[in-house]
Order: sequence, then structure tokens, then C-alpha cells
Amino acid sequence: MKIIKETVGTEHCSVLDHSIKNHSTQKCKIYTRPFDNYKNQKNFGLKYCTKEWILAIDADERILPELKEEIQAELENPKYDFFAFPFLTYFLKKPLKYGLIYPAYHTRLFKKADCRWVRTVHEQLKCNKQEIGADSGKVKKMKNNVLHYSFDSVEHYFKKFNYYTSLDAVEMLKNKKDRFNRHVKFQPNNLWSCVWFFLYQPFRFFVRRFFRYKGYKDGVYGFIYAVFSACYEAVVRVKYWSKI
Repeated sequence: MKIIKETVGTEHCSVLDHSIKNHSTQKCKIYTRPFDNYKNQKNFGLKYCTKEWILAIDADERILPELKEEIQAELENPKYDFFAFPFLTYFLKKPLKYGLIYPAYHTRLFKKADCRWVRTVHEQLKCNKQEIGADSGKVKKMKNNVLHYSFDSVEHYFKKFNYYTSLDAVEMLKNKKDRFNRHVKFQPNNLWSCVWFFLYQPFRFFVRRFFRYKGYKDGVYGFIYAVFSACYEAVVRVKYWSKI
């Protein structure tokens, strides 16, 4: 059974012409729009998809033959409308297998009907006004990985860092929840609230990622990623505070 029956790609208007030409040679349907955020970009592409099933894969993600075969087997007689894949993330060209980053399940195979993406960054799928998380009973967790080549270098990481933290801060301000869906409790005029919000929470995240969830097993890569992740949480909170 052929897994891909239609390929729809989206590009923002500032991409180079050769990028679009390369997609065109692979028989992709390419649609362009001014880029504002990832949620709107994905929803823009979604409306041009005409098939029942959607497989949503970003440009820095790869599907291996083992996962392709697993998808084919599931779709022969599907018992679920949503499927989540474990993501194996590469950090500085090293796969990370511990520290809360693996397995990180994301719902990427689903029936199109009444579905759309929410959140401007770290997008989540919502269907019939309900978020379809990987841990919900409606989602089948697949066994084989999607390879996620997220951060090729330190420069690449921090290029994404500034943009993503700004989007996360706006989401936090809008929803009064952080990206882990926890309610924001912060009193800017209270010293201990500031210590808890700006210092304790990011430090706690480092401890959980590196020690509790064994990020140390990824060696120096796991340590650096845990440090960077704690810095990310701190910067999101500072940007949130600056927008209050």
C-alpha cells in the first residue's frame, strides 16, 4: 500500500526560489504565505489537503522505513483516528535518549475532519474543540521513531531560542498557563514570588531533566541540553514579565 497519496508543502514568501523548485521536482503542491507563526502556517497547509488522512511532518523531521511499514499496517484497518510518534531528537548531531526529551510523543497522523493546530509554537492538535494529546485514550502510540534534527549547532539553537521564547511568553500571557499547561502564579511585587518564578522553576526543570529523568546518561550533551533548557524557561519568564 502506498503511504503517501498527496504531498502538500507550505513556504513563507521570503524563501529562495530554488527551495520551491526542489519541492516541485518531488511532485509537491507548494503554497506560500507571509510567515507569522507555526500554527497558522500548518493550518494554512491543512486546508489544501484533500485526503482523509493527514501525516504532518516538518522540514527537520524524517520518517524511516520501519515507521512507514508500521503506518501502512495501522491504516489497513485503522482502529484509531489519531496516531502519535516517538520523536528522537538530535542535539548538536547527537541523539538524546534521556532527560524528558525521549520518547516525546507527538500526534502527527490523524483524520482531517474538524482538526486544526493551536498554540503559535510547540503546536498542539485540536479536534472538535478538544486538544488531542498523545496521552489521551483517543491516540495510538506508535513504536518506531521520527528522527528530529532540531539543533545542528549552538548557533542554530540560539537562533531558534530567541524566537521561540518570545512566542512562548506571548502564549503564557494569553492563556495564563506555561507550555506544560500549568497555571502561572506570579506576583511581581513579591520578592519570594520572583525568586520562585525566575530562579526556582528553571532550576527545578534542570534537576528534573538531568537527574530525575537521567539526562546525565547522554553525557555532556545531556548536561548542556539541560542547562540550555533551564535558561529557556528563565528567559520565557522574563519576557512574560516584561509584557505584563
